[in-house]
Amino acid sequence: MSAAKMEKKRDDAKAYYSQVEAAVKKADVVIDNLQAVRKMADLFTRQITKFDALFFSLAQDAIAT
Repeated sequence: MSAAKMEKKRDDAKAYYSQVEAAVKKADVVIDNLQAVRKMADLFTRQITKFDALFFSLAQDAIAT
């Protein structure tokens, strides 16, 4: 294999590596966004649970009176 072909293969590999690095960075951003959405969903679920308990308590008080 000639030196020119080897250099071309090396350059192609470097270009491919750069593309892979860019894709990984984009994937990391997507993962971070999904984790933020999950955290917000968990907080929302906790708030719904608290409101549900509050309304149940109020309903029990209303029934008792």
